[in-house]
Amino acid sequence: MSFQLNPETSQLILQTINTGPGWTFWAIVGSALLAITSALITVVVTRTGARQRAAFEFVTRNEADDFYKGIKKTFRNLVLKKQLLSIIEPADEDAFKDKYDVQDYLNHYEQVALAIFQGSIDEQYYKAYKW
Repeated sequence: MSFQLNPETSQLILQTINTGPGWTFWAIVGSALLAITSALITVVVTRTGARQRAAFEFVTRNEADDFYKGIKKTFRNLVLKKQLLSIIEPADEDAFKDKYDVQDYLNHYEQVALAIFQGSIDEQYYKAYKW
């Protein structure tokens, strides 16, 4: 037993498929929207991960360095002794060294602020990792 459509029914089916956007059109639109959404999510997640990785690398590479530890120690000592303003007009060679250490320390955090401002480093991740 074979199944056959009468000519009127087959004509009606063809007319329905050929007139206006059918299911194929909506399938294409739906898959395109899904692809665009997936791409946007991937870009956002990748960018966030890259910014967090940059913050981690910046902290571990720069702030774990002996040079950074030395200038941080100088800065903190001057602050604790309330002698930070004494470096404005250094009297001896040690005071000059302290002045340059403080300048380097402040320059370091200027770089951090600039990187956060430009979006190169994730601010929340940097704060969480740092503190």
